[in-house]
Amino acid sequence: MNELGQCIKRISEPPYYINRHQCSKKAVVVREGKPYCRVHDPDYIKAKYNKKFVDWDKAKCNNCGVHPDKRWAYCPYCGTRVNKEL
Repeated sequence: MNELGQCIKRISEPPYYINRHQCSKKAVVVREGKPYCRVHDPDYIKAKYNKKFVDWDKAKCNNCGVHPDKRWAYCPYCGTRVNKEL
């Protein structure tokens, strides 16, 4: 088995996000010649973002296009009833 080693991603941690260090997780995939762990894999990040955006884009007011809060029964901008199935 080919040993990939450590993830190449450099990360910062709170409180000041100044000290950057290499990710300590074991690499599981190679993208463009660089080893990444599952969390920092560019394809995983892109898929996660796209899913979030698609879900967010589905939940919008049919009348004015505002993205409603989960607690709203009616859109505060146009008064249209919010679809709770989304």
